[in-house]
Amino acid sequence: MKILSTLAVAASLAFTFACAGAPHTVEPPDVNLVSVAPEGLTPFEQRMRADLRFSNPNDFALDFDGIRFDLEVNGRPFARGQSGEAFSLPRLGEEIVSVTATSTLGDLVQQLAALGGRKGSGFDYRITGRLYLVGGGQRSVPFERVGHLGQP
Repeated sequence: MKILSTLAVAASLAFTFACAGAPHTVEPPDVNLVSVAPEGLTPFEQRMRADLRFSNPNDFALDFDGIRFDLEVNGRPFARGQSGEAFSLPRLGEEIVSVTATSTLGDLVQQLAALGGRKGSGFDYRITGRLYLVGGGQRSVPFERVGHLGQP
């Protein structure tokens, strides 16, 4: 009987520690487009720095080692970016991450044509992408934001 009781306690402790080490359910971080600034211009490609503010709604820190995103402006593709640089989002905190994005001449021409017929001085944007968790193998966290910059 003593052996059964010892085995029951050991099994209970093993189960408790296994659950404590189980991965958390990750709520996607909130993202805001802070700024877009030109970095380089060639006749066929435009490079820019996109600053993205990520806010962590989780009660635990998140460590990432990569990001990939697409940026649409006024409902049209505008730029695409990615980075393999690591960064952390503190528990219930935020961080601004700068990523180089690329736009093609075609995307830029479409944007200029669309802006010519618009009223107001701002623009609508949509940013979608994935953040890649450190040590997550294939684990990634999606993000999306629809917003407006400038005056309506």
